[in-house]
Amino acid sequence: MNDGDYQKLKIGYLTERMILGFGVDLVVHETARRFAESGHDVTVFTTKKSDLYVDESYKIVDLTETVVVNQDIFSPHFMVECINQLSHCDIDVWIAQTPPFYSWLTFLRPPVILVEHGTPPGKFFKGKMARDLDTMTAHRYNVIYSTLRPGDTVVAISEFIRSGLPENVSRNAITILNGGDHYPRTTENAKVTFRKTIGLSENDIMLLWVGRIDPFVDYQPYKGLQEFLEVSPIIRKKYPHCKIVAVGRAEERARKPLEDAGIIPVFNLGKDTMPSAYAAADIFINTSRWEGFNLPLIEAQFQGTP
Repeated sequence: MNDGDYQKLKIGYLTERMILGFGVDLVVHETARRFAESGHDVTVFTTKKSDLYVDESYKIVDLTETVVVNQDIFSPHFMVECINQLSHCDIDVWIAQTPPFYSWLTFLRPPVILVEHGTPPGKFFKGKMARDLDTMTAHRYNVIYSTLRPGDTVVAISEFIRSGLPENVSRNAITILNGGDHYPRTTENAKVTFRKTIGLSENDIMLLWVGRIDPFVDYQPYKGLQEFLEVSPIIRKKYPHCKIVAVGRAEERARKPLEDAGIIPVFNLGKDTMPSAYAAADIFINTSRWEGFNLPLIEAQFQGTP
């Protein structure tokens, strides 16, 4: 195929949020940006956004700003209003990344790509949340995915996620792994500077943990934040020359619990500094108990950190 024969597509993403600190949001941003840089016309439709992704090569539309009654995004009313608007959009292919958009499948003109990131099992949660997560996953796997039409497809972000799909869905799904190169490789000078900035000497062994940090209200217990807080004092006692650093999105109130556990807190780093944080570490540690695709592990590996 010659370059002149290459079809430029109008691509519409459907995703719950575009906010810093969430892996799915970063993956959506990177794929949308790269599609746009390849010449495609890309629009991301979402229900929450921050200023992080403004002025990019693709457009972002906040669906909650266009509905008459801004209510629960999982409600039939919200879906009906949004579908009415989306039906007038000139889109060649839809890419649904998160709930509630999977359930909109039959109301969107095909082809529709459903990206399966996986959902943590309810056993990691309590009460209604646990039941709701398992029910939602079962409904998506067994009901929504049974309505796939010619041209529609399911894309899994890992073989682990693909292997958990119903057999008839897994057989026809494809796996496309997330990338790890959204942060550029850092320089040796930036790595050394980061270590100095947080008070580490050349002889210190830096252990790095990355994730969202809220010791008081842990919305994602499967990420292992509590386990990290429990094991850090044990590591520090046994290996005093090790300095444990936690990098992540957090409010200032989270600083003291981390320091009490012997952890150096580094909050809300910009995307330009994250590569240096990964590369500055001698060892990257991860305490997550479930992941569809463990993005921080790949980010650390990309910077050459074991």
